Amino acid sequence: MDVSCPIYYFFAFPKGTDQAIVDKFSQAVKEVNESAEYQEALKQSGYAQDVYYEDSAAATATLLKQQEDQVAIQDILNPQ
Repeated sequence: MDVSCPIYYFFAFPKGTDQAIVDKFSQAVKEVNESAEYQEALKQSGYAQDVYYEDSAAATATLLKQQEDQVAIQDILNPQ
């Protein structure tokens, strides 16, 4: 069976955090991910990880899709 389960790293804020704070932090993370220095450091780190960034809406959609995929195969993963 060809199954993969990627691991996504993300930052989360407490419910009710001022949106301006979330937006400023998100923009900073995006800028770091886009920097050549960061991308090179990640390559040199030895981890088989690509530089990857999604904004809040896209990341939420990705995580919901991953959850949906896992629920769809849960019987295979946890046979009774």
